[in-house]
Amino acid sequence: MNINLITLDFLESFKVFLNKEREVRTKKLILQGKRVPSNRSLSLYLVSIKKLFNEAKKKYNKKEKNLILIPNSPFVDFEIPKQEATRKRAISADIIKKVWKLPYKNMKKGYKSTCRYNLAKDCFILSFCLMGINSADLYNATEMKGNTIIYNRTKTKARRLDGAKMMVDIPKIVQPLIDKYKDTTGKHLFNFYQYYGDEKTFNKAINYGLKEIGAILDVDDLEYYAARHSWATIALNKAGIDKYIVHAALNHIDDSMKVTDIYIERDFVNENKANAKVVKYVFGK
Repeated sequence: MNINLITLDFLESFKVFLNKEREVRTKKLILQGKRVPSNRSLSLYLVSIKKLFNEAKKKYNKKEKNLILIPNSPFVDFEIPKQEATRKRAISADIIKKVWKLPYKNMKKGYKSTCRYNLAKDCFILSFCLMGINSADLYNATEMKGNTIIYNRTKTKARRLDGAKMMVDIPKIVQPLIDKYKDTTGKHLFNFYQYYGDEKTFNKAINYGLKEIGAILDVDDLEYYAARHSWATIALNKAGIDKYIVHAALNHIDDSMKVTDIYIERDFVNENKANAKVVKYVFGK
């Protein structure tokens, strides 16, 4: 596509197209009785196009040579809609404890490892007790030193100078789960890859099982990511953890601290102390 075809009229038409596409998807989800996710894609698409467009202007327009290959500036008069707030998914400490105490399903020999209910129960507790670790990182993790899991967050490692490194001490309460899913080949930390072809299939299986658990505990649309949201919420509101420590434990990027971060070698001591407090608050141990 010729970049000069990206005009104000084009952007307005594209915005209308995206909104209509969402309306169709929303109607289908409602008819199927499924949750309608927040509308974040519209603004994400348009922000990405704006960034690429402006980068192209910087690269190809040479004002000092009077060479302007991309003369138009459609984003000057175009308003990009604000992102809708992410749906809050946190659940209470009491519900998390109930997930932990749920009985396992007795499966026929040979199918125990792939029971999505049992998998969901275990992985949800693993995520919560390991500072909200994502399913992709459980799936891909390969390194452990002593009692500490070391990994680079799959979602953001390519965008971070530090590779989005995390070091999480294993609380005693989840050591049996660490042992249960240990990869005896040594290829990965956990054996999930032996049952699920990729991290997306793995995450889908967990969320399928969590729907069953949610129905039992009367929690609407329970998802794996609720463990991460719940960890942050309980850490801040119940365990008295400083908001910056919560931010660091979730391994989020802080643009205001980018220069400072260059000089700091993280040891994750404060984050792991916070995690110990959160785990103790919920499980009493």
